[in-house]
Amino acid sequence: MSPGAGHALDASVLVLNKFYMAVHVISVRRAFCLLFKNLAEVITVDDGRYVAFNFASWREVSEARALFREPDDDFIRTVHFEIQVPRIIRLLMYDRMPRQTVKFIRPASFLSTTSFPAAGVAAPSGTTSFAPACSATCAKAGGLRAKPG
Repeated sequence: MSPGAGHALDASVLVLNKFYMAVHVISVRRAFCLLFKNLAEVITVDDGRYVAFNFASWREVSEARALFREPDDDFIRTVHFEIQVPRIIRLLMYDRMPRQTVKFIRPASFLSTTSFPAAGVAAPSGTTSFAPACSATCAKAGGLRAKPG
């Protein structure tokens, strides 16, 4: 292994579904497993275009890129070759959409208000903001109130 290979294997890779929507972040180890099994492809941006590579073509591209390494490029050395760590992969068969709902652990901890009481600044008219719920001190003083005007 090269000196930075351990660090490179601990990096993260963004996973896209087949519609190019972000669905997850995985380890480099898992990304290489998916690439090698032909379940995913590497996505890169070259000259303003998105380009996809399977494992074999990514290996060839990595050999060429190794000659002109950028400071932020990570490579992993195997017994027979060196391959660049991908930053984004796309799953070829996964077509589910990412979750659109946001789960609040404590829904009562956010109140819809038209001002920013902590800062004493009124929000622009017609907008709402989320402010943390009142502390015990704030509750004794009468709670959150919209600033007139």
